[in-house]
Amino acid sequence: MKKKVISCMLALTLALSMTACGSDDKNVEKGAFEASKQQNDVDVEDLNEDDLNEDDIEEEDFDEEDIEVDSEAVTAERGTFDGNVYTNESMGVQATIPEGFVLYTEEQIQQALGAGAEMMENAEYDSDSIQESLAGTIYDVIAATEDNSANIQIVIEETKRSIGMELDADSYAKLMESNLKTTYQSAGYTIEETDITEESLGGMDFTVVFVNVAGMMQKAYIRQVGNYVMTFTVTYTDASESAVQEFLNSITAI
Repeated sequence: MKKKVISCMLALTLALSMTACGSDDKNVEKGAFEASKQQNDVDVEDLNEDDLNEDDIEEEDFDEEDIEVDSEAVTAERGTFDGNVYTNESMGVQATIPEGFVLYTEEQIQQALGAGAEMMENAEYDSDSIQESLAGTIYDVIAATEDNSANIQIVIEETKRSIGMELDADSYAKLMESNLKTTYQSAGYTIEETDITEESLGGMDFTVVFVNVAGMMQKAYIRQVGNYVMTFTVTYTDASESAVQEFLNSITAI
């Protein structure tokens, strides 16, 4: 049961675009929810769309005028692998994927993204806006344990392109927390706890979004790099916490 929920959390966060965060229309979250059920090679627990209760979803105010970003433009590129060591020179970071995690192929990542985009289009969202959002985001790494008890995602997003405004790590974290609450509640999962904190990894400061969903944990480590936001997301159970902690401990600046 827990492994199925972990898989669904991966699917939901992958299918979810920041376009949905900036929209007042709940059809986007519904589209992301539907897309999660179509992701290839992920054992997603059956969810009942009829159980969605939009009246129970709380929205948090997010004032674009309060965002002040002072960034130097950079050009983001995909990272490279040497064995299980991930290096992204454009983002100035390196990390090691722990033993026991299997990397998604580019084809698997693209299939999942395609499913998300298709379902958002079916929800009557403008296809050009959806494609622009996807074009502004690099889904660099997805890795999961063979038993699906934990997974890792590395995503790089140019928010000015994906949602029309540049965000710093703190603003991005607030938007992500609100979006995750909406998504998981829409999918029928109980959110037991959320929190936003600060943490340092490998000499770098991160804003951390923590979500406890049905006893499963998810942490998103967010860092602004120039005009981009880079996020390391780990999803895990108590039994797999040590494995994801090994990954987090390996993250370092280069």
